[in-house]
Amino acid sequence: QHSRTKEMATTEASGGDYVFEPQASLDSPVVRKLITALNAELTALNSDPAACSFSLTIDQVIGDNGVFLVAFPTPRATAAAGPTPGAACGAIRILDEAAREGLDLSGLDGGGGAPKPIVVAEVKRMYVAPEYRRRRLATELLVQLVAEAGRIGATHLVLETGRDFAAAVGLYERFGFRHIPLFGEYLGKSASACLAMAVVPPSLVDHSK
Repeated sequence: QHSRTKEMATTEASGGDYVFEPQASLDSPVVRKLITALNAELTALNSDPAACSFSLTIDQVIGDNGVFLVAFPTPRATAAAGPTPGAACGAIRILDEAAREGLDLSGLDGGGGAPKPIVVAEVKRMYVAPEYRRRRLATELLVQLVAEAGRIGATHLVLETGRDFAAAVGLYERFGFRHIPLFGEYLGKSASACLAMAVVPPSLVDHSK
């Protein structure tokens, strides 16, 4: 089962007009371009640089620990030089006990069935390039991340975003995330908002509303 899990983590997933590819490195030109743009946007939006949380390592997003996905438009465009640019990226990583300090998931269940031990994964590095926004790509990316969360055995997804980032907060609320108290590395960060949702099969979640 362990080897099959790792095999699934290397499989491309298709979502309508995009293909979502797990990344084996965070240092590739495609990933670096997306992350650089994300970091610059977050830094510009935050008046306090200390409010930004950019930490993520490749060990946290491979195999059973998580995944880092890059979305590419289909059919894949051919770049004039170098690799095809990615349209979006997002990741999940399993949180250990220390990272879950103060985490309160009261009222969130796993959608029925036999009770499962709580396993929490965190959504990180969500970004859609400006030219691909308002095309539901962020929602499609979240659907893929929920599927990946199920693959690695997570029962819940959590995330942090800026409290005043209305577009991001609205996206997560529409997707089914609920606001929870700050936890872990976000404790005491007044500019942060934390949200969570139970992991259920994507086919059981209505994202059309």
